[in-house]
Amino acid sequence: GPNGVPAAKSSPDVALHCGSILRSMLRHPSLFKLLVSEQYAPRCVFPFLDSFVHQPNFEVASDALETVRVIFTGGGGGIAGLNVSPVSEGEETTEEMASAFLQREYNSVIEERFNEKMLSGSA
Repeated sequence: GPNGVPAAKSSPDVALHCGSILRSMLRHPSLFKLLVSEQYAPRCVFPFLDSFVHQPNFEVASDALETVRVIFTGGGGGIAGLNVSPVSEGEETTEEMASAFLQREYNSVIEERFNEKMLSGSA
């Protein structure tokens, strides 16, 4: 599909599997960095905030929200030692990448998405 992840709308089972695969991918720092890059974030991160967390299927929406949590925290708060690729000294951790992403995209994430939706009557 045009957004790259049509599964959320067509089949909840497929969407749940895709979410699991994506979160597994996010445990690899090099892939995490690519996903939150300026090039890929609009296609790979923002659809979660704009569409997937608002799906009528509770399981799909909850799964999408868990993926958003992983993206925003770098995977922190989960099982200890979750990152499968150890970060070499001097390399950014996924937590640092998540922080840099949120700082860079503050307006796109917080102002345009969270605040707009939280402060509107349709949220």
